Amino acid sequence: MKCVEENCPTRPLITDSNTGEVLCSGCGLVVMDKVEVTGPEQHAFSSEEYFEKARTGAKSSLAIDDMGLATVIDAKDKDAMGNYLSGDMRSTFNRLRIWDSRSKSRSTEKSMRTAFVLLNNVKSKLAIPDMVIEQTAYMYRKMLAKKMTRGRSISALVLASLYAACREANTP
Repeated sequence: MKCVEENCPTRPLITDSNTGEVLCSGCGLVVMDKVEVTGPEQHAFSSEEYFEKARTGAKSSLAIDDMGLATVIDAKDKDAMGNYLSGDMRSTFNRLRIWDSRSKSRSTEKSMRTAFVLLNNVKSKLAIPDMVIEQTAYMYRKMLAKKMTRGRSISALVLASLYAACREANTP
């Protein structure tokens, strides 16, 4: 891209990320305005604040019980525009809400939720790196898939997985 002004010597263009404009460094002409900014909205000091301001949401992670891909079907019978749903659509969404709640009530889901809350608490208290937490979550998910968790304490299995992941990564 170059400046469109005829009398302007060919100079580099400057992108102002605050205003979203592309300017000519020679004559100051605004070549393009309202350029899409790809960075984060603002600084965030907590994960909740980050998720409120982020454009795309959180990254998917094994250390979250639904891997960060939660589905929430709102209880209001309105569409995205705020209009009320028709009778057929209302019954369809009621059925979807029922199946959504049934799919989340399995014992494995509950144990995963409990395990990853515990893992997050331990991570914050011991300042464990994310890589080790991901490996721990991977190990716990494998134990859960192989049904090795029956009759055993969730906390004991999570902490054993954490210990193994720390040893594997040479993390004290």
